[in-house]
Amino acid sequence: MLGTWYPMGGFYQLVLAMKTVAEKEGARFHFNSPVEQINTNGGKVTSLLINGEELHFDSVIASSDYHHTENLLPQSLRNYAETYWEKRTFAPSCLIYYLGFKTRIPGLKHHTLFFENPLDAHIDDIYEHKQWPRKPLFYACCPSKTDPGVAPEGHENLFLLMPLATGIADSEAMRERYLLEMMERLEKYTGSTGLMQQVDYKEVTA
Repeated sequence: MLGTWYPMGGFYQLVLAMKTVAEKEGARFHFNSPVEQINTNGGKVTSLLINGEELHFDSVIASSDYHHTENLLPQSLRNYAETYWEKRTFAPSCLIYYLGFKTRIPGLKHHTLFFENPLDAHIDDIYEHKQWPRKPLFYACCPSKTDPGVAPEGHENLFLLMPLATGIADSEAMRERYLLEMMERLEKYTGSTGLMQQVDYKEVTA
């Protein structure tokens, strides 16, 4: 077993390294270039509509989500109707907090799973009830325990991830409620107090 490896500087360093290798082989990257439409002729892809401009290619490889990719094709070339996708079970969404602390948090490792509550109950709230979890589980990642370059000296870099059902009602108040619960469980686990008052950076996505 090789275990878990962490690229110093964060996983994005691996992305940059792959980009460097690809460019040395002649690849060109176009950023901020969303594909709006896949154009075809005789059943073969001929061009892409990108930022309102038609660009021609010899071949196209799509690595985006299958449903998303199909919706860029003409209706007649899609393999599945929208009713098919409406019946599919999609992967869960998640609530993620990116946090910076102006203090170190003792007793916390790079990876910590907070599974004090039953797993089945959280899963049922995602797939069966499609609601915010009543007894949530979450994952805490603290890369500054491994990599001192991701936070200032004496500070901590932490993100909290809680799986969620898709399509549920969302609000800032609901997000904050779960942040407070996760922080309370962090404090209980690490023996810390007043962690909310030590936050000097906060960003959330759901």
